[in-house]
Amino acid sequence: MENKTPTEASATKKTIHNPDVEKLMEELNGKAGTDVSLHEYEILLAKAKMLSEKLGDSTILEKAVISVGEKLIRIGADRDEGRNRNVRVRSLENALKLLFDFYGKQKNEQSISTAVLVLIARACYERSVLILSRQDKIMLEKKKRIIKKGIEFAKEVVFIESNNKEALRLHCILLLELEKIDKDDRDVSKLKEALSSAIQNGCKEFNEKAEDIEISLRFAEFVKKDGNDEPLSEKDIKSLTTIVGTNLHTENIELKKAKAYYLMGNKENDVKIVECMKTFAKKLESLSFSDPGWSKAARFVIELEKTGKDCWKKIALLVWEACKKRYEESTSVEHYWYFGHLMTHYYIADLAFAAQDDIEKKVEIADFLKSKILLHGQSLDDEAERFFEYNKDVRQQHFIKGLEMVYKTEKNRTSGANRRGFKEIPKDWVVIHFYLNKYETKGYAILAYKDRVWEIKEFPYVNLFEVFITWQTNYFVNKPKYSESTAIYLIELCKEIGRVMPFLFDVANKQVLFIAHDFLHRLPLHAAMKKNAANSIEEVFLKEHQCYYLPSWSFASKKDAPVDPKGRILFNGFSENEQAYIALSELKWEKCDDFEKILSPPELLIIGCHGKADVTSSFNSKLKRKEGDITLLKLLTSKMDINGSCVIMSVCEADLVPPLSGPLDEHLSFASAQLIKNAREILGGMWIICTEDIMEIINRINNCSHDNLDVGAELWHWQREKVEEGIRDYRNGVSTSIFRSVTFRIFGLPYKYDTSIAGVGISEKSIF
Repeated sequence: MENKTPTEASATKKTIHNPDVEKLMEELNGKAGTDVSLHEYEILLAKAKMLSEKLGDSTILEKAVISVGEKLIRIGADRDEGRNRNVRVRSLENALKLLFDFYGKQKNEQSISTAVLVLIARACYERSVLILSRQDKIMLEKKKRIIKKGIEFAKEVVFIESNNKEALRLHCILLLELEKIDKDDRDVSKLKEALSSAIQNGCKEFNEKAEDIEISLRFAEFVKKDGNDEPLSEKDIKSLTTIVGTNLHTENIELKKAKAYYLMGNKENDVKIVECMKTFAKKLESLSFSDPGWSKAARFVIELEKTGKDCWKKIALLVWEACKKRYEESTSVEHYWYFGHLMTHYYIADLAFAAQDDIEKKVEIADFLKSKILLHGQSLDDEAERFFEYNKDVRQQHFIKGLEMVYKTEKNRTSGANRRGFKEIPKDWVVIHFYLNKYETKGYAILAYKDRVWEIKEFPYVNLFEVFITWQTNYFVNKPKYSESTAIYLIELCKEIGRVMPFLFDVANKQVLFIAHDFLHRLPLHAAMKKNAANSIEEVFLKEHQCYYLPSWSFASKKDAPVDPKGRILFNGFSENEQAYIALSELKWEKCDDFEKILSPPELLIIGCHGKADVTSSFNSKLKRKEGDITLLKLLTSKMDINGSCVIMSVCEADLVPPLSGPLDEHLSFASAQLIKNAREILGGMWIICTEDIMEIINRINNCSHDNLDVGAELWHWQREKVEEGIRDYRNGVSTSIFRSVTFRIFGLPYKYDTSIAGVGISEKSIF
């Protein structure tokens, strides 16, 4: 039987010629199909049904249904960048409803044609493509159900017409779509059989059908694998040669050609693979982050690397550069999608990091990821729902506005002449850039010096993460108590940091700037402990090293002339009968009860109130006070001017970076929010802080004159004393003093004061 399109197949039935029927079909074919609702078509379908019954010709209604279905599917399958995704989804949902309704009625009468079955399979495939793999398990199950339903209809057609090319084609691409999301839910032998059958029955229209290219490539992969990397047959090589020579202009065609060259297996083809991927990487720069081309490119690089292809490094770096450029040119709304596909982009970055031989360029890759402003889509929706009750789009726009504000700050911080190079490191400091490469399951620490050769150290992080989770679990279960049962887990964490990062204790420089990554942001790296044979504490890192932290090097990139703020302001948000309120009130500082009133930067700002981090949604973190909570978003969007100020956050969990695990948004703790607003240094607590401890620190800092003010040095001197006491306590079976002292750390980078182990003094020139 000759293969025909769905409409042609249905037309083989004899239809009574009638002016009304011809007019109806003209109306149906006259619809532009740009965004026509099903309701508009229903009027015409009702006419078709009436004519079908009047003339006793069921093909009239069937042809009308197929015509409408094809138009709706065409809209849904339009992958043009400008096409609204919601319109595409709605069109495909309408197509499925129309076709399933018609199928259900006609099946009972046993008068359904294969054209309708093929169209249903096509609609199922196109709808499944629009269910993104980043979505939750419920949506993934929906995606699998739709794919399997499409497979059923395609198989039914193949059972009736074994050489129906469209049905064979759809059967294969649906199986391949299922394979992408669930490799366990596949039958390899049946997949190979389906691919082979499609090819044998003519699904080799490489100049017209992109799906045929996908089918032949996947089949060639199976053959190559089964042949233990032996050369492909002459027939297979001929198909691949035809693919690389196709003139078909469709999505990902350059990637498909690169795969074809790779499957041919000739060493000489490596250059051609790189050329194809260079063209494809250029195209990626204009694709949205939700486009599957990104994940396909990442999977191809992984395949090249695993099979030992030397060209994988060049291609990994090409794809990474495209990802970087796309991000730099995109909007914050697209960054929302970027986060949705973050694991794909992390793999791209991980591969590029592994491929890059230049240490400074490795740091650039790591820091670019750590500089990104990202929000998880679900957090965005949850927080908007919490504060607003009206239209969802309005709710989202509120939070996107906050995101855009942070994004603009980042753009100002990381671009233009202001950007500070990675080698512009403070004198006598070492900057330790961390990067966790998930692809390799390795941690890296790059020790960057101003006048020395940089060093790169590898370390395992899997067990460290497990110890971290144990500590965090016990902390959240037992807080707000300074209990031995909680503190002991923190000490075990600090010992584990020292165990997996022994290179820390070989650092000669006294001043250290940590730039962490992923869950390392939640670790007190400054409290890394070296243990002796008896498992007691032999050395604590901060005793010999003054430590600062930054979320990324981009926060140190500003090179403007330093400001010289004046005055000291106290924001006291505790209740009047609380010990902390009374202690802070003794400070003879200017009082302020509203951040919006701080319109010129003070030398020192104390923010005193209760804090509550949210380990699942950063925007839900709060500064708690009786007049009403201050959310992170409100702080970020306030008019508060703290440019060049030092900030002391007398707030529990002010520096707790969410979420608990997984890719982190490394910018949205309360401490880092002050950096976004250009504060110079922020002193904050990573977990619960004790009023007595923070007041000791504040009093030390308060006793410093304007000319000798150095928040970082004062904290360091206090911590050294307390940690020494804590080690003595630990030997006597008490560990809460260490718990209380190492919670504090400094975010920022001093640019005015020159600190050293001997003391504090004003520098005549920049420390860079």
